[in-house]
Amino acid sequence: MIQASVDIGTNTVLMTVKNTETGEIIGDFHNMARMGENLHLTGIIGEPALGRLIKILSEYKETGKNLGVEKFSLFATSAMRDAKNRQHVIDSVKVITGFQIEVISGDQEAELTFNGGLDGLKVQAEQFGLIDIGGGSTEFIRGNRQTIFEKKSLNIGTVRLSERFHLQGEDPAKFQIPQFQSHVSEQLMTLPFHETPNTTWVAVAGTPTSLSAMLHGLKTYQPEVVHGSTLPADFVREKRIEFQSIPSSEIRNRYPILGKRYDLMLAGCLILESSMDFFGIKSLVVSDRGLRYGIFASKQG
Repeated sequence: MIQASVDIGTNTVLMTVKNTETGEIIGDFHNMARMGENLHLTGIIGEPALGRLIKILSEYKETGKNLGVEKFSLFATSAMRDAKNRQHVIDSVKVITGFQIEVISGDQEAELTFNGGLDGLKVQAEQFGLIDIGGGSTEFIRGNRQTIFEKKSLNIGTVRLSERFHLQGEDPAKFQIPQFQSHVSEQLMTLPFHETPNTTWVAVAGTPTSLSAMLHGLKTYQPEVVHGSTLPADFVREKRIEFQSIPSSEIRNRYPILGKRYDLMLAGCLILESSMDFFGIKSLVVSDRGLRYGIFASKQG
């Protein structure tokens, strides 16, 4: 059977199409709806964001139809968990596209992301730690390929915190870097695990994959290069220092490969750097996969 899994995040909407009988990945698709735009101020997903989501899902439906998709599974995460008008969004999508969205908890998101993030990695380890930096939340999970030991979702995401600490714009002097770092540090202290010996760390989502692409000097994104690559903490810190000293538009000009993600990279680097410092991580493995791959595993299990 050919199936599609769709991950509706605070920033991106991702779709993977897979032949579940042969295991072949038929296609990976990426788009940005910015569902979390102004969510921390209004408490709702705005009509412009809903319009972008419906447009993307309508295009995904047509793409899936052309690829022979027989079943779609749509999971929504942090933005939809927080939104007071989530039912309005679910109903609107259902009426216009026919798709039924399932909103999952932070713990469910962490579990699916862990299983999906390890998919296809050839790294052998006694245990893994995984960091998933999303637009609204960041998940931290520790376990092995058979069992998840601990997991927690924190409300520190690139869209959420970029808006709160004014990290987007043309005047770097207005970026509230110390306040951002202090807030993230406070959140990290609430994690149920602080020391992680004999752990291989993996990072998924747009921040680490974009950094890996930059590290490798890619002009166009190549998942086969990024997936399983190594990302040093020194490079993350180097880019954070660069990004916080220049306007957002200059990040876009210097690094076209970032696409629409350019104005979230500073927040992403700050979250990733703080997390690596917290656990004493010198380098980690980058995964190009995540929640949508975990959806396939859960449907098969």
